[in-house]
Amino acid sequence: MKLQITYWTKGKISCPTCKSDNIVVIFLRSNRINEVIRGIDKNEVKLASSSRPSPDFHWVCKNCFDVGELIHE
Repeated sequence: MKLQITYWTKGKISCPTCKSDNIVVIFLRSNRINEVIRGIDKNEVKLASSSRPSPDFHWVCKNCFDVGELIHE
């Protein structure tokens, strides 16, 4: 069985590599979903490329397949 839950945000985030806004944020632990979504909505979160993203959540660009971590400003 595959579980897929989608959250939409009004915030603007884009891939630092290709500038695409086709980003997927993957949450491995659900305890920080609201915090991250609110941060994106308030433009307080930016994306950073990283070969070792956070174990709690990370992002993937669906355009260039870059991966990384979310950084609160």
